[in-house]
Amino acid sequence: MNLNLKIDAISSHRNGVCGEPFTVVLFRDEDLHPLNNRMVATIFDTDGHCAVLNVGELNRGNVGFAQGNSWRGDRYFEALKPFVDAYNKDDSDEFKAPDADELI
Repeated sequence: MNLNLKIDAISSHRNGVCGEPFTVVLFRDEDLHPLNNRMVATIFDTDGHCAVLNVGELNRGNVGFAQGNSWRGDRYFEALKPFVDAYNKDDSDEFKAPDADELI
C-alpha cells in the first residue's frame, strides 16, 4: 500500500543509559484531512515495532485506543522505514525537512 507521507522531522532517542533505542518521526499523512494530518511515530529498532499517534488528538488530550487516536503502526512502518534508514546513515543528530518552518 502506497501512503502519501511528508516527513517533517526525525530524531533518534533511547530510554536512559540501557534503554531500548527508538526513532521518532514527525510527519503528515496527506491522505487525511489537512487540518488534522500531523502524526508522530515511534519506531523501535526491532523490525515492525511502530507506534503512531495523531498530534492534533494528543493536543486535545486524546490518547484513548479506539477513541479517534488509534492508528495501525504496521501500516506506517513500511512507509516510514526507508526514511529512518536514510536518517541513520547520515551523521547529523536530527533531520528537518526544508519546509518544516511553515508548520509553526
